[in-house]
Amino acid sequence: GPPAAVISNAYWHRQFAADPAAIGTTLTLDQRTFTIVGVAAPRFRFPARADLYAAEPGRLATASRTAHNYHAVGRLAPGVSLAQAQAGQKAAEPATH
Repeated sequence: GPPAAVISNAYWHRQFAADPAAIGTTLTLDQRTFTIVGVAAPRFRFPARADLYAAEPGRLATASRTAHNYHAVGRLAPGVSLAQAQAGQKAAEPATH
């Protein structure tokens, strides 16, 4: 299917005033258009706090269940440098064996 997205409950409230009509609308991210297909539950976290969970069929390098082909896009919090954000992200990564 076409690129799809699930938005966080907080984003739904902030950007769409919790309007159910947000489902089916589109968002453009990195020059690609995603259709909003759902809103996450209020306490849902995957794998950390984010406002958009997107899937683009055909963009994964492999169909292996052990492959982790995730790409993250974020916005820096006010007063946080890119280096600080990268250090925080690196510290939050799970250990690999």
